[in-house]
Amino acid sequence: MRKICYCALPALLICLVWAATQQFVHVQIGADKIELHSSQIVLPMKIFGGRPTIDLTINGKGPFTFILDSGAQGSLINPDLAAELNLEPQGEMHVGSPADSVGSIVKLYQATKITAGELEITGLRLFAMPLPRISGNGVLPRGVLSPAIFKGILLTFDYPRGRVVLEKGQLPAADGAQVFEYKADRRLPTVPVFMAGKEFDLYLDLGAPGTIVLPGKEAAGLPLETAPTKLPSMRLVTGEIPLVGAKLDGKATLGRYSFDHPMIAFGEGLPVGNIGAALLGRFAITLDVVNRRIRISE
Repeated sequence: MRKICYCALPALLICLVWAATQQFVHVQIGADKIELHSSQIVLPMKIFGGRPTIDLTINGKGPFTFILDSGAQGSLINPDLAAELNLEPQGEMHVGSPADSVGSIVKLYQATKITAGELEITGLRLFAMPLPRISGNGVLPRGVLSPAIFKGILLTFDYPRGRVVLEKGQLPAADGAQVFEYKADRRLPTVPVFMAGKEFDLYLDLGAPGTIVLPGKEAAGLPLETAPTKLPSMRLVTGEIPLVGAKLDGKATLGRYSFDHPMIAFGEGLPVGNIGAALLGRFAITLDVVNRRIRISE
């Protein structure tokens, strides 16, 4: 089997293994144990370059700022921080992206203990790569934490209140208005977005500061206010993808919510699209990774 961990989309880390059978299978890069030392944990959520961040201590040192990225299947640490913490490599993996199909070999590390308030994570595995260039105000992030590790825990990005909330439990069944369920074969959380009478199953990518990004082929089938023009490139872990974009001539809807004339970006070579924080930043968004459910509420 030829293994490549793909890091794709404006999300920093959609990590996959590319098998010789030409099928995608999951890479399990999680933690040994996660403990909540109170029934509900509330952490300050800061925004850096449009991305939600929290502060962590690692092996008793820190705090360090990490991006909390719903578009990340695995967690990442900057190589300089891994060296600063004297972490020992636990192995290697091959990482690439749509912008760099050849990819590169990166080291895999394990953090003995990570804490944030009354949250304790034991044995978290992280792969080491420099974060893409991100501009923002505040402390520069040193890594990415994947919500995929929080099995059996509800994780809420509460944008209006500037906080992250963790508590045990599960979301109610999908109602198509505020609660959505994504398919088991999806690598990451997705939500149904309707535009021009067509449904797009988009990755929920709160690590992306933009609005909606679609594969380039979708541009011809949507009503746009103008012809697409050049936008800043999408920055990935292992390269960049050029983008073009234009405003939608109409509404995009997600359950009970609608977005008038949103900017749509198109990238050639992207396998699927995503919806980012520029549209979702007015909501509290809760993830239930075990039941594959998402709740969006104002």
